[in-house]
Amino acid sequence: MKRLSTIVIAAASILACLTAKAQGGTDALPFVRTDFGPTLTGTAGAAVASAEAGPWSAFRGAAAMAFPGSLQGVAGEFRLTDGNAGFSGAAMAKLAGKMGLGFGLSYLGGDKIASYRTNNFLLSTAFAYSITDSFSLGANLRFARQNLMESVSYSGASLDINALAKIGYSVTATFGLSALGNKVESASGTAYAQPANVYAGAEYVYGLDSNKLAVDAMAEYYFSGNFGAAIGASFTYDGMVTARAGYRFASEWCVLPSHFAAGLEGRFGSFSVNASLAMMPAAYVACFGAGFSF
Repeated sequence: MKRLSTIVIAAASILACLTAKAQGGTDALPFVRTDFGPTLTGTAGAAVASAEAGPWSAFRGAAAMAFPGSLQGVAGEFRLTDGNAGFSGAAMAKLAGKMGLGFGLSYLGGDKIASYRTNNFLLSTAFAYSITDSFSLGANLRFARQNLMESVSYSGASLDINALAKIGYSVTATFGLSALGNKVESASGTAYAQPANVYAGAEYVYGLDSNKLAVDAMAEYYFSGNFGAAIGASFTYDGMVTARAGYRFASEWCVLPSHFAAGLEGRFGSFSVNASLAMMPAAYVACFGAGFSF
């Protein structure tokens, strides 16, 4: 009886991990919608139109890599999600002044099912091309794998396509399609779609590079019928310290829930360190990272 109970609990947990319930359907591999890096995590995802994500654009918003002023380099972060540890890293290089190439790798630890701890693995590559000094296009191609038990895992590939444009001196805007990928089939034969969505965002910057205030906003609609929106801001002092905060609102069954986030980043020449905290309804996400630009 005890063994049967363990099997039933494990099976229920697997179903819960595989899908995030959505209005009118379910989303497979929901962690592909994770916000990586201090720019997005610290603003609750609002800063999708920022060109300052650097190497983290390898995961989302690839067009920023080819934008004037974006910095190539490497970055890494340690992530705690309700006590579960994860590690992520990204690298970006600019070629011929017009192209950007990025690579990202992430391992996110999950809940424990019976004697096995679930985990999520994400591999992402990105390419961007600058059409003009104020307009660029980019694409992110990712492979995701979710390991739920020793012999149970699910995987899928997905694609992002996005554009980033500068409007006047102070405004940048972005538009994109995200997580367009294959359906994931469960052990019962039921197929679930990945959290595909369309999104748009804008950023307004007041001040100079060394002392400036940036205000960000974004909205996204998921093909499952859910939606989300976020607003955030960041303030940079003397080019050395940046404070960020943001709030995300989402529909009840959206893959990324409503939450408040804040972050702090310090720069020392080409080296930077950062910390961010996102307070989800059922958990917290704390990120600690470092980066090097060149």
